[in-house]
Amino acid sequence: MKATFHNTSIKGIYTIVPPKVIDIDSELDTIYKGDKKGLERIKKVIGLQTRHIAEKHITASDLGLQAATRLLESLEVERDSIDALIFVTQSPDYFCPASACYLQGKLGLSQSCLSFDINQACAGYLYGLYVAHSLCDSGGANRVLLIVGDTLSKFVNPLDSNLAPMMGDGVSATLLERSSNSSLGNQSGDFVDFRVSDTIATADLMSSSAPKSTKSPTNITALVRSTSPYLQNTRIVDSAIAEFHATSAPCHTE
Repeated sequence: MKATFHNTSIKGIYTIVPPKVIDIDSELDTIYKGDKKGLERIKKVIGLQTRHIAEKHITASDLGLQAATRLLESLEVERDSIDALIFVTQSPDYFCPASACYLQGKLGLSQSCLSFDINQACAGYLYGLYVAHSLCDSGGANRVLLIVGDTLSKFVNPLDSNLAPMMGDGVSATLLERSSNSSLGNQSGDFVDFRVSDTIATADLMSSSAPKSTKSPTNITALVRSTSPYLQNTRIVDSAIAEFHATSAPCHTE
């Protein structure tokens, strides 16, 4: 699938990860039963030394609430100006009602705010971004709050040596706004080109200037990493970065 959108800007992105950190080397005797080769193999596959894990009482919506609150405060955006809230997650607080409706109330958004969940994981941010852009591009919404993330570690056997090290927890919040300019805010006519496949979704940011909200020479890389904070597989992330023709750089999260 391929789609191009105009007249929508990404105003800002805020990422939250829980404070608890697990270093994979500390799991040599527990998960890997002393198998150093097995440990090094999985480290090479995922490319990460540590992962963030939420406590049992912390949910994806808890992290999403923090990320969205701090994003809106930093941008000085009025809550009643948000026309739609999209929550992309595979670890919702409830199956019914939608966790987005819960977040709508906790954030103090207006009763007329459209709120719904999308069930997606690794490519979830791109699906959410597509829907959010569609709402703005159609004129149905002026501001859309997109919250994406999971606490998938709760659903994984902590002793699973293949899966547990890949499942970190985290959430990002993104504010999109309809504007007279293009998707990335450049006067020269930038646009966002979406391509979605069955296995991975990437967004080609066709621009002579990267998103201002990331504030980095390697903004595209920061965008990829910050919007998928729970994705613990650098092969997927680096594949997306290669699509953007950007170099790798760390992303600042909280």
